[in-house]
Amino acid sequence: MHYHAESAIVLSVVGQPVRAVANCGVFFGKGTPIYDSPALITTLELGRQVAETPGDQCAVLMRGHGAVLVADSPERVLWLGVNLDKTARIQIMASTLGTVKAHTDEETAAIVAVEAGANAFEGRLLEFYR
Repeated sequence: MHYHAESAIVLSVVGQPVRAVANCGVFFGKGTPIYDSPALITTLELGRQVAETPGDQCAVLMRGHGAVLVADSPERVLWLGVNLDKTARIQIMASTLGTVKAHTDEETAAIVAVEAGANAFEGRLLEFYR
């Protein structure tokens, strides 16, 4: 999914990845790579470059443009998109107050284990549809 979340654009232009600063951001715990070009993706080669940027991550920020997310279903990619935007907004707001403390790898892994469960995911989806 490609979208133009303003929060993702803000972080991309200052070179900050989205990090797991809140539980909703645990799937971005390793940070989000930044595709460092504002170019519109108009060729297969540019598309390949963007597609290769996230590596094993589920998201990439595009400098001055937005974000791209990857998942195994439309529902999951939508869920990730909502959480990327929410996490980015929390990170931006928190940074105005002081140093942002992100979750540790251990904290992130523990929360991911719960969130990745089918029941947890289905429950989260229902929240978005209400």
